[in-house]
Amino acid sequence: MSTKEKKTKVELSAYQKQIHTFGRVTNIIAVAALIAVPLMLSLISGIPIDLGLTVKGFIGIGSLMGVMVIVEFMSYAPILGAGATYLTFITGNTMNMKLPAAKSSVRLAGVEETSPEAEIISTMAVAVSSLVTIIILLVGLFGLNFLLPVLQNPVLKPGFDNLMPALMGAMGLPVLVKSLKEASVPVIIAIILTLIMGYAAFSRIVSMALPAFMAIAVAWSYVIYRRDLKKKEQS
Repeated sequence: MSTKEKKTKVELSAYQKQIHTFGRVTNIIAVAALIAVPLMLSLISGIPIDLGLTVKGFIGIGSLMGVMVIVEFMSYAPILGAGATYLTFITGNTMNMKLPAAKSSVRLAGVEETSPEAEIISTMAVAVSSLVTIIILLVGLFGLNFLLPVLQNPVLKPGFDNLMPALMGAMGLPVLVKSLKEASVPVIIAIILTLIMGYAAFSRIVSMALPAFMAIAVAWSYVIYRRDLKKKEQS
């Protein structure tokens, strides 16, 4: 191994350490800022915070969303990488914006999904996506009166209602074509469940269903691998 290769590995390790340090610090700051908003409003308005109701509401929401957050983290972190994961969980909108932006950028760059290059590209894509989202929100905030009639136009409503399926379909098709055999069973099961439950109902449990589909995909890929290996041994 050359000195240059060793140096690259050391620099990459240092980069990873900095990412995790900076990510933890910024996430703590974000949580503190979220808690500070109701506290400041309480102090300014003079209305005390009912701790009993707050704890009860926190437990209720936590029991519902806690499992989903863990599942989303386990599902998205390997795809996004460390830097993009920290940034995504601060800015939110993972499934609709951040994940498609990261995957599309990595695919267009032509790099391996789990490579260090892909992690850097994913982080940049999520950062740009977050900035674009903020700009769009600001434009919408100040120009909402002009945009509202357009957004509520009954002619355009079917298009907006199907925006997410169209986006995910466009993102998923290259992966499906690239690994048609491996993706066939999970996709067929997802289509059947969507037809049985309906898109609205199935989309509500998609985060919970992700680990199951990941397990199905891994199991089916292993079956294909064993089958191909057996064919090679027999030939």
